[in-house]
Amino acid sequence: MSTEWTSQQQGRSVVANKTLYSLIQPLSKEMVSGQRTPKHEPVYNLWQHTRQIHALK
Repeated sequence: MSTEWTSQQQGRSVVANKTLYSLIQPLSKEMVSGQRTPKHEPVYNLWQHTRQIHALK
């Protein structure tokens, strides 16, 4: 496993995170204000899941 491959993976992960973040950002503001509605649940679960993955790294 080369370091080049690893940095490439990290780069992709960062891009994916930015995309995810941009999708979640508008919803997370509403969620933080305590207005979680059913439409937020899938996004919220995905957000929690991603945070758990990054916590493990």
